[in-house]
Amino acid sequence: MNISSQFWRLYYRARRMADVPAVVELLKFRELRRKYYDALWREAALEIGAVAEPGKFGYIKISKGDLCTFVKQDRVMLDSSLMLNLMGNKAITYDLLLQKGCPIPAHLLFDAKHLASANAFMTKLNRPVVVKPVSGTGGGNGVTTGIRDLAGLKAAAKYASRFDTNLLIEEELEGHSYRLVYLNGELLHAVRRDPPTLTGDGKSSLKAMARKETLRRLKGNPVTALSPLRLDREASNTLSVQKFNFSTVLQKGQRVIVKKAINQNNSSLNHTVTAEVHPETMAACAQLVKDIGVQFAGIDIISRDISVRFADNGGCIGEINTTPGIHHHYLVAEKRTGIGLAGSLLNYMFESGAGAMRLTKNFPGAEAHAAT
Repeated sequence: MNISSQFWRLYYRARRMADVPAVVELLKFRELRRKYYDALWREAALEIGAVAEPGKFGYIKISKGDLCTFVKQDRVMLDSSLMLNLMGNKAITYDLLLQKGCPIPAHLLFDAKHLASANAFMTKLNRPVVVKPVSGTGGGNGVTTGIRDLAGLKAAAKYASRFDTNLLIEEELEGHSYRLVYLNGELLHAVRRDPPTLTGDGKSSLKAMARKETLRRLKGNPVTALSPLRLDREASNTLSVQKFNFSTVLQKGQRVIVKKAINQNNSSLNHTVTAEVHPETMAACAQLVKDIGVQFAGIDIISRDISVRFADNGGCIGEINTTPGIHHHYLVAEKRTGIGLAGSLLNYMFESGAGAMRLTKNFPGAEAHAAT
């Protein structure tokens, strides 16, 4: 699902709930995201000697020589819409990964209205599970972790079904969340994304601290995240294991993980690990995206240590993203050096011609038509 569709789905859900402040906040974060990506692409164009021009309907036209390409936030003109839709379907992606022999989480496809099979799966697994929509979402929306009982399963299924009635239940894996971004089979950047945390001040509740963090993000000075920090059911599950709740007041300096889903973290919790990726993992993932035929892909990996061979660390591949959020590779704790990910993308498109247009006037009769 693209950013616009995702936003409006959330917008109408918030409106149905008559949560006007939530709608206003979504609008503000949408504008923050737009401004951030506009600036990112302008900077990337300058890095490679190209020119970025604001276009109509939110598109940005980037030109170099007699070639141009269009971008819109995290979307570029590389993979087909059908490929994006296929990889956006988590069940289909898992089937493809299985055929390739890739390690993936134990999982089950189920319908939101029929929970018996999902409950049986959870009972047999006998450890925490995750419920997520099969498709129709991104950025962690619709995902609930830390589910341990039928009541939690029902609530998670109800939430996820707002995005898609086809759902996945899967084992909750232990380890770090990594994203490896590939372009035409070459690893461009790898990042470890740690879960959102809050650090106590000795007087504020976790709910108040999360609200303060969200307002800080909205100021965008500097930009550290493009989404709010929501204390939802997923956060409640994560906190309850640690014997906390939304009203808990942490001691000064005490730090806790507020949710397992990492998409609502901030830049201080994202770390560049490109140089740490084990060569075998790097090569295997490169071959994977080549074989599947994805040009621009972000491979999500759960692993205890990305520097260790997959076979030795119990790692699993969780997803292949064909619109990997470029901002995740800029909003990192470490200072960036050299051309960024967006600049590398533009260089590739202009040098190879893939995802680029040639708009020079060479159509028969073009000059005569222009003269009239």
